[in-house]
Amino acid sequence: MKKLWIRTGSFILACILCLGAMTSVFADYSDADTVTLTGSGTVFIPADIAVIRFCIETHAKKESSAKAQNDEILETLMAYEEDFGQIAEDSYYSFEDPNSGRMTVSRCLSLTTDEIESVPELTEHLIDNGATAIHGVWYSVKNVKPYEEEALRLAIQNAESKAGAMGLTLRISEISDYGCYQRCDGYDCSNGNGQIVLECNVSVVYKRR
Repeated sequence: MKKLWIRTGSFILACILCLGAMTSVFADYSDADTVTLTGSGTVFIPADIAVIRFCIETHAKKESSAKAQNDEILETLMAYEEDFGQIAEDSYYSFEDPNSGRMTVSRCLSLTTDEIESVPELTEHLIDNGATAIHGVWYSVKNVKPYEEEALRLAIQNAESKAGAMGLTLRISEISDYGCYQRCDGYDCSNGNGQIVLECNVSVVYKRR
């Protein structure tokens, strides 16, 4: 029984100390002339641009033959460019396989389209017509400014809600923008259904009223 009372007493003492520490923190904020709080705001943006990155890899005994095959595949894809977007070349290189002695020509490209709903169909089309690798889809929006402004507004609102929760009666003195960025998952910056996750962060300095 004595041990039980000692343990119970220790627990109560720990709670009192913890409460005292919390009260001290709030007291410090209440007495301070300025308080700096951070805020975060997130918005989901419907993407209006998609970039599909893919590669074409061909093999032959001679580099010229491998390149000719590669050019033929690219020509086939370019023939449909007006229908599904614009293709741009990102890289081109060739190398020899030391084991087989065969030459490999690798060309990586980007397909930019505003047909967001057709991305799965376009990806399948690229594979069916000779693309040997799909390296991912990157989504973006033509005019991101209004969405950044909304995310910043939400970030400031978030900081103000923290001040209110702490019972602080202060006025905003200074706001520092820590910038906005797209939260990425895997290869792309989309939540999987053509929406971009944009997050903005701010630091807000409050002064006593």
